[in-house]
Amino acid sequence: MAKGKNKLKKVIEEILKPVRSFSILEATIKDEICNYTYEVIEGIGIGDQHKVTGSGIVKETLLEAFTKFHVHLACIDEVFKHSKIEIGDIDSMHADELTSLYRVSGFKIKSSKGYDTIKLTGMKYVSSAGGWMEIKTHEIVLDNLSPYKWYNELKAAADAAREEVSLYKEGNYTPVEKEEEEPDTNQLDIFSDNGTGEKTDEEFTGAIVK
Repeated sequence: MAKGKNKLKKVIEEILKPVRSFSILEATIKDEICNYTYEVIEGIGIGDQHKVTGSGIVKETLLEAFTKFHVHLACIDEVFKHSKIEIGDIDSMHADELTSLYRVSGFKIKSSKGYDTIKLTGMKYVSSAGGWMEIKTHEIVLDNLSPYKWYNELKAAADAAREEVSLYKEGNYTPVEKEEEEPDTNQLDIFSDNGTGEKTDEEFTGAIVK
């Protein structure tokens, strides 16, 4: 019964999803800012792709969506296999100690010949060097022909991340406060009225640069 309710819930969520004129192709989070690329899929400029440098600080929901990729990067790197750990459910490994050695900072979706692929980019902690090194995956197919066992869960993570990036594009972020420049009190104000409210001929004449 519970499975039936969950399936119905997913169907309802799909129906209620906002219809957008764009599709997120890739995204990267750096210094709490999300940079992304999207493609116009409806209306003027259909097929055009736009690369955007984000202007706001990402919210927790977007960060959480990216954390769902960590376990997949770990699995693709075969850290569980080398540690002789049999995985029954990939979603049960999100909090695993080995998963914590991986961080995904970006993804790239590509559609070709009726199926989608995804590339993950991020970092892997290397204890022998005492630091993090960059790591990238090859293109992972996101359908039932994929050699990656957990393609379905990876696709779900990708869909969730793309939705959060779409919301970010639509303004779901914390604006960055810009520092206002202090006025330079030492600079000559040629429009000073000396408290009279009117300009004098001497003031305008003195302000002329010869």
